[in-house]
Amino acid sequence: MNKKLVIGIGNELRGDDAIGVHIVQALEKEHPGLAEYLIEQHDLSRIIEKWVEKEVVIIDAIFPKKPEVGKVHLAHSFEEWKFESDKPFSSHSLGLIEMYKLAKELNKSYSSLLLIGIEGENWGFGDDMSGLVSESIEQVKDLIINRLS
Repeated sequence: MNKKLVIGIGNELRGDDAIGVHIVQALEKEHPGLAEYLIEQHDLSRIIEKWVEKEVVIIDAIFPKKPEVGKVHLAHSFEEWKFESDKPFSSHSLGLIEMYKLAKELNKSYSSLLLIGIEGENWGFGDDMSGLVSESIEQVKDLIINRLS
């Protein structure tokens, strides 16, 4: 069993929100043995059982009020993660912070964490991914490969 887990969060039908999905799909194809891979487009609570005692990387799009489209943010704890409340919508029943709080209540913990957020601007159904967001894919893949190698 692999002790490394890469999770892509997002909705592949909502423009820039698909970035986590695209990165996980690419990594799984290019580096299948690097980690276990998981895409979650709906219910984040399903992540909790999968991340127990694993080295976890989570990739998600973030939507601040004044985005620097394509900018990559890193956090090593949920306490450092400041972007959830800026998101103008949620395509998940639980957000990342709520999911983390639930995991703490259930005593379901990971061994280490890296949160990666990519600033986006297009999130409507059927929108294309922004060019600057697409350009961040290689940078984020390299960050993950270096982290887990």
